[in-house]
Amino acid sequence: MTRLENGLAIILVFTQLFLHKHVMGDSRTALVAQYCNNQEPESGSALADYFVPAMDNLYTNVSANGYGTAGVGSGPNAVFGLGQCLEDLGSIDCQLCFGQVRSLLPKCYPYTGGRIYLDGCFGRYANYSFFGEALDAYDTKMCNSTSGNSTDHTFYETVQKTVNNVTVAGKSRNGYAVGSSKGSNVSVYVLVQCWEALNQSACNTCLDAAAASVLECVPAFEGRALFSGCYIRYSNRLFWNSDDTGSGSSGNHNLLWIILGPCLGVIFIIVGILVWKRKLISRKSSAESLLQLYSADLPAGMMQSSLNFKYGELKKATDNFNLSNKLGQGSCGAVFKAVLSDGKEVAVKRLFLNTRQWAQQFFNEVDLISQVRHRNLVKLLGCSLDGPESLLVYEFYPNRSLDLFLFDSSKERNLNWSQRINIIQGVAEGLSYLHEESEMRIIHRDIKASNILLDDKFKPKITDFGLARAFSEDKTHLTTGVAGTLGYMAPEYLVHGHLREKADVYSFGVLVLEMVTGKRCSGSVGSHSGHLLLSQVWNHYRSKTIEKIADKEIYEDSLKEEILSVVQIGLQCTQSSPADRPTMSKVVELIRSRSHDAEADKPINREGKRGRVRKRCILHLQATALGEATHQAVQFYFMQMGSSTNITILSLGLLFLLCVFSSFCTTVCISEARNNTLRVGEELRKYKRARALLKRLNKPSLKIIQSPDGDTIDCVPIHKQPAFDHPRLRGQKPLEPPRRPRGHVHARNISINSNQDEITHIQQLWTVSGDACPDGTIPIRRTKEDDILRARSIKRFGRKPVAAGVRRDSISSGHEHAVGFVMGEQYYGAKASMNVWAPRVASQSEFSLSQIWVISGSFGNDLNTIEAGWQVSPQLYGDNLPRFFTYWTTDAYQATGCYNLLCSGFVQTNNRIAMGAAISPTSSYRGAQFDISLLIWKDPNHGNWWLEFGSGVLVGYWPSVLFSHLADHASMIQFGGEIVNTGSNGFHSETQMGSGHFAHEGFGKSAYFRNLEIVDWDNSLIPLTNLRVLADHPNCYDIQGGINTVWGNYFYFGGPGRNMKCP
Repeated sequence: MTRLENGLAIILVFTQLFLHKHVMGDSRTALVAQYCNNQEPESGSALADYFVPAMDNLYTNVSANGYGTAGVGSGPNAVFGLGQCLEDLGSIDCQLCFGQVRSLLPKCYPYTGGRIYLDGCFGRYANYSFFGEALDAYDTKMCNSTSGNSTDHTFYETVQKTVNNVTVAGKSRNGYAVGSSKGSNVSVYVLVQCWEALNQSACNTCLDAAAASVLECVPAFEGRALFSGCYIRYSNRLFWNSDDTGSGSSGNHNLLWIILGPCLGVIFIIVGILVWKRKLISRKSSAESLLQLYSADLPAGMMQSSLNFKYGELKKATDNFNLSNKLGQGSCGAVFKAVLSDGKEVAVKRLFLNTRQWAQQFFNEVDLISQVRHRNLVKLLGCSLDGPESLLVYEFYPNRSLDLFLFDSSKERNLNWSQRINIIQGVAEGLSYLHEESEMRIIHRDIKASNILLDDKFKPKITDFGLARAFSEDKTHLTTGVAGTLGYMAPEYLVHGHLREKADVYSFGVLVLEMVTGKRCSGSVGSHSGHLLLSQVWNHYRSKTIEKIADKEIYEDSLKEEILSVVQIGLQCTQSSPADRPTMSKVVELIRSRSHDAEADKPINREGKRGRVRKRCILHLQATALGEATHQAVQFYFMQMGSSTNITILSLGLLFLLCVFSSFCTTVCISEARNNTLRVGEELRKYKRARALLKRLNKPSLKIIQSPDGDTIDCVPIHKQPAFDHPRLRGQKPLEPPRRPRGHVHARNISINSNQDEITHIQQLWTVSGDACPDGTIPIRRTKEDDILRARSIKRFGRKPVAAGVRRDSISSGHEHAVGFVMGEQYYGAKASMNVWAPRVASQSEFSLSQIWVISGSFGNDLNTIEAGWQVSPQLYGDNLPRFFTYWTTDAYQATGCYNLLCSGFVQTNNRIAMGAAISPTSSYRGAQFDISLLIWKDPNHGNWWLEFGSGVLVGYWPSVLFSHLADHASMIQFGGEIVNTGSNGFHSETQMGSGHFAHEGFGKSAYFRNLEIVDWDNSLIPLTNLRVLADHPNCYDIQGGINTVWGNYFYFGGPGRNMKCP
């Protein structure tokens, strides 16, 4: 490093230290106290299996909301966690503080409970649900050793008065308050905070006890009460972050920017010119420098023109790396589909960054895969070295990767047993070739379902050799840094970094068990087991109940013995000792013969010394993950700053001034470390708005449930649901069940089979495992960052487009309908059973739904609606699954209302239904038909509009105070379908409505509504009269009504969208 670069480093460090207090608040990560309960888990407990996922969930929740809970497992194996930052900490300070808590909590393992108090945050775990506890035996106080005069009654009186006043304020301000008083000789500062999980009564109890305890610290100048449900601190110095700056130094902060502001404008202009010039130079030199560094290691054939693609050609072939062409993402790069100029389809892998590390992975992959040839290995066609980034070109496989079939929650794409066996055998043969038959011994290091591609005949191709390693015959193992995917990594590699072929054998064994169960190794199978995949497979294998874990899509009694033998192979491959695992050549023999020559030992994630070492290693790795990510982010920042070979005096000066932003850049790096993305400009502003919205939407939960479709369901205390953020509902509690309409008979969500009257419940996917939210909570589908960023506008996330309208005499914003409706009287509710399908939606910005509309007001800006049904909306939910949804508005979709619980308003009362969650099963063409029954009605006692789902399940209600016209009655009821047609290509969309087939095709082919009823002024449920039907574009989507004794009023509706008559 040159003197100039040394000087730059010194300037950067000192500027960072000088500016830290001006840009960021104090994250207060000093350890105050740590307590472990000293109780060992029961013999055979799988506590460690759940500790890591519980801490992961807890950290995610606290990072997003400043508070969080988590619960994983059941019985003695359960792990419950609670964490919270003090309210004066900003989001970044909170992440840093709780990151420290997360690294300290594992020190209490293997004890069944522990808690950490830092200056700015708190964390606790236990093997039981403790969230409502206000007091317990571990409650204590901590007093500073520095004290005043014990006879100074003025100080005591000042502390007592301030503590009592702030405690009273905390009780009336949701459990948090700060305050100060000035005595004759000293000032007193006090902070009180209850944990969010406590209700008001418990919070008051905790604060009273904590206040009495902390006052025992006087005459100490500082004292803390560390209680189970709350925290109180007093001090003779200001210790919390002030509201205006977050650091308590607003005057200096403002003065700093006043001085530097005018200079920065000039600096930005100069830097912009320098960056532009440097970018031109770096683009030309990037590939050349990397090529000079590593091309000596490439085989000579790779430098031939037929294998060396032009960067510009590949960029054009991928449509400038358009996201619509993205096939997936590997360990160090994204993969895109490309169509070359000759029409040939290929896959192009684009590396994330052109640093030395990524260059090594790039040339490592080129070097290894270009020297191996096997039918079960992906074929490398060439690479590109002449552009600003490195690209690899592979054969394109239309079926993409194995995980898309294996873990498809909709089961639209499935693999039969024969295909799975062939894939297992093909992967085994490919690994056997790499380990024993190729010219060099190659260890892949990242065998998993997403790294297995499938050709058009479903033959497997192992891909992603970026992490692979080769070593000579005379070595037993390599010692290397740990890389790969947790869950697939062998214990000896995870603990010691010892890499050998048996590490791939272990990963292969996990993959085999995934192939049999259809479940990811990180998830669990079944509803009540307390173990992760390997342990659970072992338990069922031992008890010979393999049918309980085998994927229902493949299991048949005639295949039981064959499946059992394959499971045993998987278990043998996942032995704790590498010596006990078979070689891949032996595995190939076992698969071909479907036989086994040894009993599978117990899987490694259970008891025993080796298992305990593995558990501690995993806990350590997980606890230090944040520190590693932070270190890498800061290292990358400095690497980028110092990458130029010709740093001028001018650029040195500019870099010194730009260090004003170093704290900000570090903050962005830390918060983005998990996805290695540096956001700038409008993207950063959008990201910040998204994070702020997430914090408001995602409420603290008492339990978390993972749905098989990828959703996360938070079990939120009913009194903390979004509804009660509404100014007119704040402080209220959910109402008791309403008076149902007369003549109401509970309908069931049913399955109608054309051959027999078979009754089957429709479920939401998150409930399939049998898991449920506890009493006193409601299930809420967690909103994710990607959900918000998919929206056209963050401001209107969760809302329909303005002027979406429901007018039947005009079409706006591309919305099209096929509906049955009644109007002209006063209506107090509606009921119907609607057919559930999974229609095709052509683009992310379109949707297809079936619903009931309850409408009042004119069709101007005063339109009031209540809506409920099922919907397919890729933009809102990120997939094409039909989902139960609700909507409401009081101003024609302008500023009020939203989908589901994405704003305050709808009060949910049920712990079994999650708004926005996927429903299953769905109807099939000429097959079984499924429908759901919905009832919306106005409770005559309180005037609120209630929603019932299926057989009498009350979901919740829309309070009447939300509405203007609907506060009285509805003037129109509509039933039917709606789609959005963007017409982006100049012609009608192919988005389907209903089943995607026209009404005339009838039962089993077209979607239907049946048993249409309305609620009248007397709260009586009666059949419809004067039902009218209307379709906006009958050639695209149509509707036909009728009436009979079984279905009463009904209609068929829907259509395919674009067709010969609907251009």
